[in-house]
Amino acid sequence: MSNIGSKFKLEEPKQTRVKKFANAFGSFYRQNFAYRIYWGRSSLYRSFIHFSIISITVLITLGGISSRLTANSNRSNTIVADSITSGNIDLLEQGGSVQSILLATTTSNFEIERYTVREGDTYASIADAFGVTPESIKLSNANTISYYDATPPVGKQIRIPELNGVLIDINEGDTLDKIMNYITAGNRLDIIEINNLKEPEYALTPGSVILVPDGLFPPPPPPTPSIIYSAPPPPAPIPAPSEAVFQGVQFVDPLSNCPGYGYSRGFSSWHNGVDLPKSGGCPIRASAAGTVEFAGWSSGGEGFMVRIDHGNGVKTLYFHGDGQMWVTPGQQVYAGQDIMYMGCTGFCTGTHLHFSMKYNGVWINPAPYVPYARPY
Repeated sequence: MSNIGSKFKLEEPKQTRVKKFANAFGSFYRQNFAYRIYWGRSSLYRSFIHFSIISITVLITLGGISSRLTANSNRSNTIVADSITSGNIDLLEQGGSVQSILLATTTSNFEIERYTVREGDTYASIADAFGVTPESIKLSNANTISYYDATPPVGKQIRIPELNGVLIDINEGDTLDKIMNYITAGNRLDIIEINNLKEPEYALTPGSVILVPDGLFPPPPPPTPSIIYSAPPPPAPIPAPSEAVFQGVQFVDPLSNCPGYGYSRGFSSWHNGVDLPKSGGCPIRASAAGTVEFAGWSSGGEGFMVRIDHGNGVKTLYFHGDGQMWVTPGQQVYAGQDIMYMGCTGFCTGTHLHFSMKYNGVWINPAPYVPYARPY
């Protein structure tokens, strides 16, 4: 009698095996297919609609499939899939068994594409091809490429998340709470589900990669432009320009050593100076003697700039240098002294000098006082 009892305990009813398989397959379907529909919401969603229509047609045609599957269950408790991939687990290679489905449900529910950038590719074209946003690609590769590059580097292999969102490399000491404090968009429950993080700690493995669906995080700070201090070019003879005087300050042309420069825009209520372009640039000179108040990078759109105090409330400002600075704050300069080289930094279109003038803190039109080239 005891042997019969032992045998009874070791045997598993067919209903239990079927139930376990159904639960396992349902979990696999939810994590590897349903999630992709929800988070993808693009090509996968359309494919699912088409697949559903075809499936309904097939099921109607094959009305006897249910009875055949029941009969087959008496011969085998293993279902072989054509090709199902979850994380790094290929269920076809695993034999498509219940055990392989259970194993797959413990892996991440997303895939990472890797793509080598080719000539002519843009972030937009790559994003469109893979059904994600350019921001997803840029942020997912922020550790290996510059976020601020206009185009991806040719020949560089980049990684692309399967769904809109960002890939984050996990380092020692990273936790889910730290990730949540770091990102600016993304849902905690979505992160837990798609990455199969386990309760109660939701531990993250150093060296692994997680996906934050529909997530964003702050881009890295832009590179700080370097200032190149160098010796000014040999002084060229300054022609005797016409000079003007304002508040006791005598002015010369700031581009007196820049033959062929032009005039593109003047002073107005919405433009606080004059734009003097020159292809390839040229040295910019102090328009009058004074003390250098500022020489360096300005983040307000001016780019590399110099500001000179000429006394009596008069100041001149020179914007959009290329980074070659020949003066430093506190330095005394004379009229016509080279101060920096023309460029197109900051908010700028085309190489030019934006020249401005202030009197007692108010922008004024320099045209009556500074003898630069006129359009007439």
